[in-house]
Amino acid sequence: MKNKFLVDYYSEMKDYFLAGGKRIRPLLTIAAYNGITNTTEDKIVPPSVGIEFLHNATLIHDDIIDKDNFRRGKPAFHYKFAQYHSKYQFKKMNAADFGTSIGIIGGDTAFIVGAKAYF
Repeated sequence: MKNKFLVDYYSEMKDYFLAGGKRIRPLLTIAAYNGITNTTEDKIVPPSVGIEFLHNATLIHDDIIDKDNFRRGKPAFHYKFAQYHSKYQFKKMNAADFGTSIGIIGGDTAFIVGAKAYF
């Protein structure tokens, strides 16, 4: 049996990373690598994507620190989980604290994925 929360969590992660943003960092990384090495090797693609994950991880944490509920015109990652809490009425934690907790975990998850792609 699938864990509904984990399915929703990773679905929100995917949506967050695919929603808006210029994604210029990976392109600049690839262009710089190609310019310096004078090659077009595919091995630069995972690290360049990793940089984008690391950047998005900082944005997730930044929204929590600044108490911003919106990013790129859409609900911030942590705010979506505050709304998720309100929908399912979890006990022993209020919606804002739940959203903050899951947001921190989400940012940490993005850091891990980014670091694994980079190294």
